[in-house]
Amino acid sequence: MQVEKDIVVARDFIEGNVYEKTGYRPVKLFSDQSLKSFKKIKLKDKNTICKINSSDEIFDIISYGGNVTAFSDNRFDEYFMKLKIAALDLRFKDYYSFLMNTYGRYSYTFNYDIYKSIRDNLDDKTRYFFDELYKNYIGKGIRRSKLIVPDRYSFEELSTLVRSTLSKGYGELAKNIKEKDVKFIYSKDEKIESKVKEPYDFIYLSHDITSMSEKEIKKREKLILESFRNMLSERGKIQCFYSDEEKDTSFDKVEYKSNPSVNNDMAYIYTYKNKEIEK
Repeated sequence: MQVEKDIVVARDFIEGNVYEKTGYRPVKLFSDQSLKSFKKIKLKDKNTICKINSSDEIFDIISYGGNVTAFSDNRFDEYFMKLKIAALDLRFKDYYSFLMNTYGRYSYTFNYDIYKSIRDNLDDKTRYFFDELYKNYIGKGIRRSKLIVPDRYSFEELSTLVRSTLSKGYGELAKNIKEKDVKFIYSKDEKIESKVKEPYDFIYLSHDITSMSEKEIKKREKLILESFRNMLSERGKIQCFYSDEEKDTSFDKVEYKSNPSVNNDMAYIYTYKNKEIEK
């Protein structure tokens, strides 16, 4: 079974044997980008598809009332997205105590007793994946291993970037998630169009282009339009890029401030117009 293969690779990563293997890379549990651009996009009741960066982007879309399908070419993303969804039954404080990497006597990072309290919320495949990991490793050992990318931001910093880290946003998310059926599709970017049928009002990709050259950006623009443009509904949007500095792209720039003490962030968005599609 696929899950057995996934567990073998996860154990390798936990033990420090990280290697290039198609379909696998370390996961991000929390966002390393600002998601404040969502506030400027009307997402309520919109049909969206989202490439997983950390799954926080999925949660923020839901907290704004959107419907979302998730996809990724990293098989680990499905398991950790579903673990985070299951953990939404926890109180706000306990959710972050469980998932964030904290230290000290009162650290509850990936605490096994907390995991047991939410494991029945997981589907059989995801429950088996984590049960097998907990049989061999303590929770903190999993969280602090090379299976998971170290958090870029503290909780305080994250709360300026991600709506669902605020108590109000978390409450909206916990309420709305019960009404949403978040499906996961394992797919590379260039294959996703063949795996979905319905048009989408919003597609979230948001590649970080801060360190990209103009030539690299133009190449990425072309790939995005080839892979995703035909998946959009009329006037649908793709959030293609993110940067913490202004970049030269052919897409519309949405500027927003994540933190009063730093410069504005930029999201670059493409809007579908039917006349652009070649017959």
